[in-house]
Amino acid sequence: MIHYYTKNARLPVGVYLTLLYSYVILFFALALVTIDLAAGLFASHNDPTMPREELYLNVLWRVVYWSIQVLAWIVIPLCQAYPYSGEFTFLRKMAQAAWENIFFYLIVLVVAVVAGAGLAVAVIINNLKYPDNKVSVEMYVLFFKRLTM
Repeated sequence: MIHYYTKNARLPVGVYLTLLYSYVILFFALALVTIDLAAGLFASHNDPTMPREELYLNVLWRVVYWSIQVLAWIVIPLCQAYPYSGEFTFLRKMAQAAWENIFFYLIVLVVAVVAGAGLAVAVIINNLKYPDNKVSVEMYVLFFKRLTM
């Protein structure tokens, strides 16, 4: 499948390996869903100890989860920015791609902080207008408590 969709493109081996690993993790996650559902159907609910199979499933789910996170937030963005950097050597191109991604994530962080501050100001203003309405304070606390977990 990788060869079919990239047959006319000259791509570095690293791009092929990243794409291959992405596809393997994706299809493995789909297979793991069915295995997990089958294990859940056949598991006994009376046994308070966790069976050995479920421990293996937890480990596999964590590998899939963290692989997807690393691919989505670090590896694939670097692969996307690498060919468009204006440098000539491998190390400088990787450094330029990393700085571009760090800059992008800093902008996203600033927007998130400004949005959180705007939410805090909106809650404070709402509580000043309607002092008996404590629902907005509870929602604000639950929202930020959830972010820090």
